[in-house]
Amino acid sequence: MNNNNNNNSGGYVKVNTSTNSIGYFDDNGIMMMTSFLNDTITISFGEPVVNAEGKRKYPQELRSNLLITNERVAALYNGIIMNKVMPAVNSGENYNGGVFLDNTKKDKVFEIRIQDGDIYALYHFGIDADRHPKKTIVYKFKKSPLIEKYDPASGEFNIVEGHSQFYLFIKQLEGFLTNCNGTVTHDYKNTNRYSNDKLFNLLNEIAVKLGVSVNAPQYTSYSNNNTNSTSTASPAIQETTDLSSLLG
Repeated sequence: MNNNNNNNSGGYVKVNTSTNSIGYFDDNGIMMMTSFLNDTITISFGEPVVNAEGKRKYPQELRSNLLITNERVAALYNGIIMNKVMPAVNSGENYNGGVFLDNTKKDKVFEIRIQDGDIYALYHFGIDADRHPKKTIVYKFKKSPLIEKYDPASGEFNIVEGHSQFYLFIKQLEGFLTNCNGTVTHDYKNTNRYSNDKLFNLLNEIAVKLGVSVNAPQYTSYSNNNTNSTSTASPAIQETTDLSSLLG
C-alpha cells in the first residue's frame, strides 16, 4: 500500500492511499489490472507486446486506464451485476449494461456483457456526439472447470464451467463497497474499545504513580441538540521520589 502526499495548501496535506489488488489475464493475453485509490476503484487494461524471447510485456503506453467512483461502483454492482447480469447468467440469456464514468461528458463507459455463455468487461472511451466510441477494450473473463455428480465407484462425473474470474471480480466490488462506507473500520474500533480503554487506564495509573501529567483525549456525547464534553485528563499531580509507591 502506498501513501502519497500532495495538495499541500494552508498547512493541510492530503494523503492518497493506493492498494494494488488483482491482475486478470484472458485467453487473448489482454490484462485487466485492478487497484484501489482512496474511495475509487481503478482498472488498467493492457495490450500485450511479445518480445524476441516470446514473452509478453505490457508497456504503459499501450494501457488504457479508468477510474470508477464509489457511487458508480454501487450502481454497477447492484443495478447491473446483481439485478441484471446474474439473472441472465442463470437463465442463459444475453445481456449488456454498464455505467458512465463521467456524468458531464458521458464519453466513457464501463460495461459488463454476457454473450453466448461468456462474460466480458468492456471499456468504451472517446465517445463522440453520435455515441460512437473512438476505441473499445474487450476483456473476456476466464472460466474454471467444476465437477458434478462424481461417482467414486465408476469414476464417472460431469464437468461444467464456472465463471471463476467474474465471481472474483464481483467479490472485489462487494468488499470495496463494504469498506468504503466505514463499517469495517467502525467494527474494528468497536471490537477493540475495551482493550484500548484498559490499556489507557493502565498507562494513566502508571503516570499517576510517576507523577506525570497526562494529556488525555476528550470524549464527546450527544443528546438531541446538546453537546457534552467529558475530559479524562488527570488532575495536577505532585511529583514523587518514593519508588516504593509504584508497587502499590
